[in-house]
This record gives sequence, structure tokens and C-alpha cells, in this order.
Amino acid sequence: MKRLITFCLFALAGCGGSGGPSNFKIIEFPVPVSGNVPGSLNPGCWPDDIRSDADGNLWFAQHHSNEVGRMSLTGVYTGYTFATPNPLMDGVLVDIPRNAVWFSETLANKIGRIDMRTGTIIEISVPTANAAPGDLALAPDGFVWFSEGYEDVGGTTRIARIDPANNHIDEFTPAGSGNGVDGIIVARDGVVWFCEINDNKLAKYSGGVFTEIPMPSPGAIPTNLAEDSLGRIWLTEQGKNAVAVYDPTTSVWREVFFPTANSRPGGIIIDASDNVWTANPGSNKIGLIAGGGTSAVDFPIPTQNCRPEDICVTPQGRVYFTEQYGNKIGQIIVNGVTPPN
Repeated sequence: MKRLITFCLFALAGCGGSGGPSNFKIIEFPVPVSGNVPGSLNPGCWPDDIRSDADGNLWFAQHHSNEVGRMSLTGVYTGYTFATPNPLMDGVLVDIPRNAVWFSETLANKIGRIDMRTGTIIEISVPTANAAPGDLALAPDGFVWFSEGYEDVGGTTRIARIDPANNHIDEFTPAGSGNGVDGIIVARDGVVWFCEINDNKLAKYSGGVFTEIPMPSPGAIPTNLAEDSLGRIWLTEQGKNAVAVYDPTTSVWREVFFPTANSRPGGIIIDASDNVWTANPGSNKIGLIAGGGTSAVDFPIPTQNCRPEDICVTPQGRVYFTEQYGNKIGQIIVNGVTPPN
């Protein structure tokens, strides 16, 4: 089922001034879906993971509704509603070559897919009961990988992949137990990287072999990750107020700390210029490590306690993020870093 709501793309709130390398502005757009969970202290649809298609349209999961949202460049919101109620949707992935949007239903234990051309939705059950699928990643060969055991919701800790040709799912179990797998990516060379929250490790899966790499600091709480143009892996460290970067060619770690305490960085994305962007729910700010350097700046979001959750970069270079408690999509424009709106 699909529904369309048109709303004006205007700045609900703006923020100007020097917040780092140059002046910046944040624009916020409301998500017109309620999607409340009874008893929640922060009612609303809770927009979660966000990604962009080739035209710059934004697709995002809604944690507290059974709907995937799409925001077009002209201000049209399209809601793609699927059959399973209250699935606790988390991850979303846009597969541009195959015109597909994938999403995870954590409590429903399913992976869903939307055909961007027709709007057709299918839901695929994960073989292991209570697997709690979370984040999603696209491999160069077209397979879709996802984490299991999302934030300890499920009783299993695995990674899995789905073949888009036949929707068959294979599951793979790391050596450790209770790892709490969260973020997952597939690098350009096909290596699968993921975070083991409870074990405080970065892990990879390649050629049928799991390798676990301890984080550079104890209690880091690695959460999400991204690959830069040099093949380095960047991870948000919620427990260390930092982002860590690992070089697979030298096995060397370094950490970059945020200027605001208790930022608890979560979502992370890297743009074409190797600028590292993060969503920092603890500080209610967006973080930036320009050019993959050694220092970070952060930018306050106008809506208080909005809890920025995830962040994405469009093919046009624009940076957008989700505000879970604010029920909004935000855009950050940094002069000299991102293109003007």
C-alpha cells in the first residue's frame, strides 16, 4: 500500500554561525506519520536509517510504524506501508542498480523489499527464529548482507546474506558468543565488516573466515562503520565520544574525539571528498571530520532532544540525517564542504 502527502520544503529552523571550518545551516523537514508506540516517552514514527537513491530522493525506515518513507526533491512524502504490524523496523538500503529498497523488520524477523518502479512490496522471513535483523549492506556482487542480534533484541548473533535473484538467505555465525552485531558494510573488495558491540571488536568475514580485531580502547561500544576512498574502516565509538579508523593494510588504529562531551556518535557516512559525517544523539549534534583528518567539529541541531540517529550523503553531495524523537529529516549545509541547497 502506498500513500502520498505533499508538504512544503521550508526551513522550520535554521542555525548560522561558525561551528567549525565555515558557516553552516541546518534545515528540518517534518515526517507526516504518527506511528506511535503506546507508552513511549517520545511518541512518533521515529525515522531511523536513511539512504538516498540516484536522484537524491531520501528513503528511511520508521522505527515505530510499519512504513518506509520516501521524501522527494519536490517535497512529496510517499509512505510504503507493509502488512506486518509493529515490526520495529531498523535498517534501510537502496540498491540503485536493481531499483530496490531493502528494509529490516527486527521484531517481525523479516527482510522486506520495495520495487522502486512499481511500489510492490515483499517480505521474506529470516530462517532463524528471533534473529532480530538490523543493519543492511550491499555487496559488489548484488547480495544484500545484514546483521542479526540487533542490540541484543534477538537470541542469536550472526551475519546473513540474501540472494536478490531468489530471496534465499544464508546465515553465518562468528566465533564469539553474545557479540551484539550491529553495523555492517561490504567493502569495495567484497570483504564484509561489522561491529561486535559486546565484545568490543571490529570483525570481518572473507573467504569463509571470520577475523576479530580488538578496538583500540576498552569500552568503545563500536556501533556503525563506513569505508573511505583509501579502504580504511571508520567506526563510531559510542562509549568513547570518538570515531576510530582502522587501516587494513597496516593494522594501525587511531581515534578522533569530538569536542562536545558524551556525544555518543551513532550513524556514520563518508562523502566523495572523504569527509566523515556522524549523527551524535548524545550531544544533539552532527559531527564532521573534514577530509578524514585528525580533528572533529560538531554542529548543533535546532530541535532540542531530537536524537539524530542516522546520516546519509546523496549522489549530489547533500547530507541528510534522521531525527528520531523530533520525527523530522534534517539537512546540514556547511559552506565550502557541502553543495548549497
